[in-house]
Amino acid sequence: MHIHELFEKRYIKPALIDKLREVSQNENFFVTFTEINKVGINPTTLWSDPLGVYAYPLKDIFPLLEELRCPFGANRPYCHLLEARSSICDLQELSMDDVIIKFKNMSNLLIDLDFSNTSITDPIKYWEAMFTNVTRIKTPDDAFWEGTRKLSNLIAKTDETKSIPVTWNKILRSVGCNIIVDRNSIISANEPEQAVFLHPSSYSVNNTFINDIFKL
Repeated sequence: MHIHELFEKRYIKPALIDKLREVSQNENFFVTFTEINKVGINPTTLWSDPLGVYAYPLKDIFPLLEELRCPFGANRPYCHLLEARSSICDLQELSMDDVIIKFKNMSNLLIDLDFSNTSITDPIKYWEAMFTNVTRIKTPDDAFWEGTRKLSNLIAKTDETKSIPVTWNKILRSVGCNIIVDRNSIISANEPEQAVFLHPSSYSVNNTFINDIFKL
């Protein structure tokens, strides 16, 4: 018996692949992988990103799974199929005009905050100068992400108890972003495609599978 024949006899295609294939072309489906059989937003996250449930657009990630090329976290034992229940903000579909309008609307978040413990005398003008600079040097998707990150840090200066991940989440939701999809490594430089659900009502768990890719 040749080596390749031995490999073919031992190789068993993961059942997860066929289960996901049925909906793999539906852009409303996403997958997230967890250590325990549960999906939810963890308020005590150690990451500095916006608080949320991070997932992968199934249509984008399915070819990788077929080839057993697992993205970050895909070696965890549970695979959850999430279905979008809110409108999706695709970062790459934002124009710079869209971004500037959203930034201007975010100014309302600064009105009642106390900046007395900082050197900032006019937080709204300070924010306007900040986002104007960002939009000059960035593409729309990068400008939106970087600008909202900077705003979360600005707001956190008013109160050391404010969590940047929680604040960043609130900023994004304040302009109608409950689900964000990125296909340009904006959310994470290590992930070409990623999505984040910012509120529990923005998704439902359609199904949960044992991740038998994990066992290979």
